Amino acid sequence: KDRNCGGFLIAVKGNSFKSMQEYVPDSENLEDLELVCAEMTTFCNKKVLFCSIYWPDSDDNTDCWFEKFNIFLDHASETHDNMVIGDIGTR
Repeated sequence: KDRNCGGFLIAVKGNSFKSMQEYVPDSENLEDLELVCAEMTTFCNKKVLFCSIYWPDSDDNTDCWFEKFNIFLDHASETHDNMVIGDIGTR
């Protein structure tokens, strides 16, 4: 979508985790869901998924957004027991 400003960033100190990689949900149903995710593996070999999500404006169809968000959660929870998800934007 066209926005006046914005963007996502997940910044992590390089040696804080054993490994880090981008996580991209594998579903065509999520193409309009604005999010960025990073999968971090701790030194104890626990995977943690960190996600920042754009919460829709009140003008948008929030029912559709929640449906897509639930699809994302279903997909992500298949491979991740630990997730940190938030809308870091200010309003």
